[in-house]
Amino acid sequence: ADPLVQVFLGQKWLDSIPLIQALAIAGIFRALQANTGAVYLALGIPKIITYLSIFNVLLIYPAIIWALSSSGILMAAWAIAAIALLSMPINFIVLSRKLKLNLSQLISLLWRPVISSLFMAAIVFSALTLWGEASSILVLLIQLLSLSAVGAMAYFASLFLLLHTCT
Repeated sequence: ADPLVQVFLGQKWLDSIPLIQALAIAGIFRALQANTGAVYLALGIPKIITYLSIFNVLLIYPAIIWALSSSGILMAAWAIAAIALLSMPINFIVLSRKLKLNLSQLISLLWRPVISSLFMAAIVFSALTLWGEASSILVLLIQLLSLSAVGAMAYFASLFLLLHTCT
């Protein structure tokens, strides 16, 4: 988040980096279940999307209110991430039942992208640590573009290797 914030938002927004990191983690959990809505629509059961959305709203609003009143905005962002994480297995359990998949079949579909995502994150964080402090916006922009490219290559290389060696 650091190079992204500095390039696109500027120095005044550096304090927002932990908040953006928490929300990015929430985004990862949401992205992992992004296609489930299309599957429910294809199966002719769009009401499941509504039920899961209501479930999320019933959890997320009290969690945000509690977090804001007790600890502040950063805790609210982490509450959003926690609810996203909590909703993921519920969504996948419902989906697996509708598709008549058992848990091992579902895991066999999901483990490669999850491992590849973790590998990508480790590579990007390691590269960011090794890069050091940037001296200008141009260096930050190069750093951001390089980290994005390295992350994409790490993800796709890992996924490719997992698909072709672990079948």
